[in-house]
Amino acid sequence: YLSDFDMQGGCSPYTDSGKAKYWYTKAHEKGCPQASYILGRIHYQAREYKLAFSAFLKGADKDYPPAVYRLAKMYQRGEGVTRNLSEYKRLLEAARSKGHIFAKRDLARLLLTGKFGITSMVRGAMMLLGLWSDLALLIGRAVRRGPTFDERVLA
Repeated sequence: YLSDFDMQGGCSPYTDSGKAKYWYTKAHEKGCPQASYILGRIHYQAREYKLAFSAFLKGADKDYPPAVYRLAKMYQRGEGVTRNLSEYKRLLEAARSKGHIFAKRDLARLLLTGKFGITSMVRGAMMLLGLWSDLALLIGRAVRRGPTFDERVLA
């Protein structure tokens, strides 16, 4: 029920969401960042934003890129926390530095808005070009080794 919940977005016919939530909570309490991230997703899907924020925060404290990215998105949208674009940017920077591709995309998009100055716009444009190169490398790896999913980069 745990892997089905994670891989099927919580909608597998074999999913027991109560058990999944129970075991992910246990692992989260023991400090497992992956469990904190998945627990955050479970709470987020249930629109329990404060609980999701808390779970993502614990995963982010362990530098787990998907948790950092999801926490950033909550700051962007003001879900479970006061909307804060500076914190959104800081967290995107942190996730990007760990190789999270969606964080890199979102950070480039944010910088291109011009809200952080002209130099940030140039930096965003350069980041966007780098993003294309990252995508080409991911596609190249998938072609050579077969499709793989690295949640630290793509979740």
